[in-house]
Amino acid sequence: MTRKILVAVLFAAVPLATPARASVDENTLGLVAEMGALLRRCPQFALDEGVLGSIITGAGLTKKDLTKEGPVDDFITMRAAEFEVEYQPLSDAGACAKARYFYGPQGTKIPGLLRPAR
Repeated sequence: MTRKILVAVLFAAVPLATPARASVDENTLGLVAEMGALLRRCPQFALDEGVLGSIITGAGLTKKDLTKEGPVDDFITMRAAEFEVEYQPLSDAGACAKARYFYGPQGTKIPGLLRPAR
């Protein structure tokens, strides 16, 4: 009985993130990390700040959240490193084709996140 009361009090006192909300943020951050890993290999692309801003805002984040030492910096750095290892066997041309396919003007993941560099 005491355990049930303790559990009830803990659940009432601690705000819980809904699974859908948590997955949206993590998925969004993972896509940003993947794009960053590909962008480092592809100097012919640049980040479209407007598209990124919309994505970040839609995930309930701010640009400041993505900065070094921001609250999600470790997650993005970790995921980007994982993508860099995963994509290492690709040639630069292959990595850039992947970047264009996923994040270019007609991208399958986030269309328009990458644009040609000027």
